[in-house]
Amino acid sequence: MQNEELTPMLLQYHSLKREYEDCLLFFRLGDFYELFYEDAIIGSRELGIVLTSRPVGKGKEKIPMCGVPYHSFSSYVSRLVSRGYKVAICEQLEDSSQAKGLVKRDVVRVITPGTYFEKEEHSGLASIYKLKDRYYCAYLNPYTGEFFGFCGDKKQVEEFMLKLSPKEVLTPKGLSIDLNLKAYITSIPEEDFIEGKKVILEKWQAYHHKAFGFEDEGCLYACGGVYIYLKRTQKNFLPYVQRPKPYRMQTYLRIDHRARVGLELTESYEGHKEHSLFGILDRTITPMGRRLLKFNILHPYSSLDAILKVQDAVEELIQKRHVLKTLRELLDGIHDLEKLVSRISGNMATPRDLVHLKKALYSVYQIKDLVDRELSSEFFKELYFADTLHLAQEIDRVLVDDPPLHVKEGGLIKDGVSKELDELKSVRDNSESILKEYEEELRTLTGIGSLKIGYNKVMGYYIEVTKPNLKFVPSYFKRRQTLSNAERFTTDKLIELEEKIMASQKKIELIEYELYSQLKAHILSYIEDIAKNAKAIAQLDYVQSLATIAIEKDWTKPRMVEEKVIHIEGGRHPVIESFVRDYVPNDTHMDEESFMMVITGPNMAGKSSYIRQVALITILAHMGSFVPAKSATIGLVSSVHTRIGSGDMLALGVSTFMNEMLDVASMLNTADERSLLILDELGRGTSTYDGIAISKAILEYIHDKLKARTLVATHYTELTELEGKLKGLKNYHMAAIQEDKDVRFLYVLKRGPSNGSLGVYIAQMAGLPEEIVSKAHQYYSMLATKSEVPTLEEVYQKSIQMEQVEKLQRIAEKLKSVDVANLTPLQALLLLAQLKEELLIDKEHYLL
Repeated sequence: MQNEELTPMLLQYHSLKREYEDCLLFFRLGDFYELFYEDAIIGSRELGIVLTSRPVGKGKEKIPMCGVPYHSFSSYVSRLVSRGYKVAICEQLEDSSQAKGLVKRDVVRVITPGTYFEKEEHSGLASIYKLKDRYYCAYLNPYTGEFFGFCGDKKQVEEFMLKLSPKEVLTPKGLSIDLNLKAYITSIPEEDFIEGKKVILEKWQAYHHKAFGFEDEGCLYACGGVYIYLKRTQKNFLPYVQRPKPYRMQTYLRIDHRARVGLELTESYEGHKEHSLFGILDRTITPMGRRLLKFNILHPYSSLDAILKVQDAVEELIQKRHVLKTLRELLDGIHDLEKLVSRISGNMATPRDLVHLKKALYSVYQIKDLVDRELSSEFFKELYFADTLHLAQEIDRVLVDDPPLHVKEGGLIKDGVSKELDELKSVRDNSESILKEYEEELRTLTGIGSLKIGYNKVMGYYIEVTKPNLKFVPSYFKRRQTLSNAERFTTDKLIELEEKIMASQKKIELIEYELYSQLKAHILSYIEDIAKNAKAIAQLDYVQSLATIAIEKDWTKPRMVEEKVIHIEGGRHPVIESFVRDYVPNDTHMDEESFMMVITGPNMAGKSSYIRQVALITILAHMGSFVPAKSATIGLVSSVHTRIGSGDMLALGVSTFMNEMLDVASMLNTADERSLLILDELGRGTSTYDGIAISKAILEYIHDKLKARTLVATHYTELTELEGKLKGLKNYHMAAIQEDKDVRFLYVLKRGPSNGSLGVYIAQMAGLPEEIVSKAHQYYSMLATKSEVPTLEEVYQKSIQMEQVEKLQRIAEKLKSVDVANLTPLQALLLLAQLKEELLIDKEHYLL
């Protein structure tokens, strides 16, 4: 359709849509945001709203359209961005009643999957940038303002992203990187990364990337790409962003994604948070503390000093329970300060947000006073609280205690803040009495007892005098209207009163809005201080949560040491003990001389729970937390790796066994001697012989090369033969007792190998038909008496024999292919030497 056939409004729409082609354009029309054309079809489908149509212009053609109310559009936008759409918000820039012709409109904000900071679950923006062969990435959370830069290889970048879970990842156009991420990928011009770097240096008044702590300028390019994207999309709604800082993996105990999932750190396999370590630990009161707890579970401290500071703080709160109780009460009055910071800086704060801020800042003042008076640990002394009491007092002075939700509703400002506002309120609220007083005044001055002041919509306020009393009307009365039996007049004072009365509400709204804007601007100038207090409150909430759970669960303070040891007396699984009565505790003893544990025993005996338990206690200790044990000494660990479960990746063409081997390869390539390795049912994805042989080789490699603390739960009792051959390896088993045709699990870890898996008995307990169980007993007895289950040494020898046979077959094939008739003496000598070399086993022995 030609442009001349479109209405002026649709011409305006098309002009804006061309600028934001990749967005759904929410076009403001009065009290609704309307979507047109293809946007309307998408909106109707995704939001479940009615699709209608409207005429395009002079012709009869109609276009699809749908709309949502402007006052509730946020919920609709939330649903769209969660599904990967970008939404451009087009607002009316002038009052339609005062506009000359078409109302001016423009896009004031673009909301994308990673920039929607009104809801925490939709916030999280990252970038990946590549220089030569190095990857750089950044993470910015518009909801909290946190901003990280990071440099690493492809694997490290993937782990960085998996831990921080951004909703949207920015890459330069042309860069293709295959990462296992559940995020929407957005390509932006490479020039944006370069320009963004300059913008960051300008904003934070820095001259070099090292001013931010980055060792390489590539991190600043990655940060620049994220920041400029946020700035351009949010326009005048840009939320508070912290100064970018390095994300240093070496400052944390490294926990890879497999360990995070396998140990159920933040959610269980079924997706339940309450059955995870986070769910058990969470005794936080504020949203800031809750976020920090989750971050620290995935990023425990690696520094002994940092761990001990938190431990001492937790211990002090446990000892001073009256202080802990008061602290929890004060924290309960604090709203989400990080959210308030983003809303205030993002020009979205409502009057009620400022009241929440006032209450929070009063609580912060009381908490600071409590900490200064009652707590002396180094952790508390290093907490920094900015002085923000004056902000709370200013909000208290200006805003009413229970303001309306929206600014334009009025009733925001307290009496006494503005003399002009108070007068206008007095006029508005007392207009009837004011007019009555003036009426009495005029009666007294004129002597006309029947004089009255009236009002109608056409004339406004007027003074009515009956005809017999017209001779008493003073000269300053101005005639307005003649009636059959009366005359209507006005005066300068009545006109002034009318203007005040009629304009008072509008003026009240304008003055209140101005005062409110001034208050917001004043608060905004101290936004950094509020953000610092949010951080301090988060840290306090974190340590009090650890103290509270330690008291509730009777946990103990672990001793942290530099040595490569793990000594746990009466250790318990922190999650399982919360859901199982009479949980059976177990001990663990690992040191430089005995750093590998092979644990055997039947299914359901507790092997897997035990090895996870050791890992979780180790992680808790590195968080500065007390641990579920009678006593514990934990040597510093650099990283925790797990191989748990045998989940297939068949959709990607990767078998169960291949997936297992990929996991193990990743573990062995990234672990070091200070790592903690957790291996559950290693080698079960392939045949028994292969599984045993591969498991043996892996354990030998860990023992001889890595020397890392390792716990292995296995059904391969053949692996127990390694004790004595590998100096640092010791056998253990989870005890169970066979009673007639039943099995009783003791859940107790004992020294030495188990006496079999008792699998047939467990199958019987599970309810398999008696016929199957009976035959299984017979087959098992036959195998056991015939010794058909090979020992590990037999498997090893068989694998060597197979290698020798294969080598002889290769030599035979080579000899078959030789053309003896055409072989020169020199060629024959060389061939003979080569064959002799291939037959050599060692310096003195040959295959034949």
